[in-house]
Amino acid sequence: MGRSRIATRAYTRKVLRRVLPICVAVASVYALLPYVVLYQLGQAVRHGDAATLGRLVAWDDVREGLKEDVCDEMVDAPAPNTVADNTVAGHTETVAQGVGPSAPQGGGLKPFGFSFVRGVAGNMIDANVTPDGLVSAAHRAGLDQPATGGRDLVAEDAPRIVWAFFDGPTAFSVWLQPHDPSIGPIHIRLEMHDFHWQVVRAWLPRTLLARANERT
Repeated sequence: MGRSRIATRAYTRKVLRRVLPICVAVASVYALLPYVVLYQLGQAVRHGDAATLGRLVAWDDVREGLKEDVCDEMVDAPAPNTVADNTVAGHTETVAQGVGPSAPQGGGLKPFGFSFVRGVAGNMIDANVTPDGLVSAAHRAGLDQPATGGRDLVAEDAPRIVWAFFDGPTAFSVWLQPHDPSIGPIHIRLEMHDFHWQVVRAWLPRTLLARANERT
């Protein structure tokens, strides 16, 4: 019995010595894959590789998410005639010209107005949030002068990773700070489907959402 136990322990240690390095290698590759996808995305944008962008981004999902964000930003935008916010005993109410203290806050879009706004925003997003549109927007952001029509992007133009972590076994979130410091971080979510990582959602900072609203 003693020899049998010793033999079993020796065999177990031998198996572990072989299996553990494989498990560590697999875990390391798994942890690095989202960063590889982010690198591939950056390279694709830099070199105008629309085919790679089409493969790495679930464009329909990203567009739907952006439509919701743009519409929410429009609905939450202050009304044009708002002049001040009065805070009394912890209660905030908007005082608007010619309306009175009980005026509703925000844009106050009615259902028809919301549907119209969503339609306009949806058309704009469908037309611009595409592989080619992303490449064009990125190169426009890297202009030396508007008259030049754009320039090739270099490594310094790439956003830097501010924060990144796994939301779960098949989900990864990352915050990217654009080269322009006046723009807040962009939150991107990647998910793995069929052992393939894709960008499925992007949350733009309010600065960019406001710019999008100005175009609608």
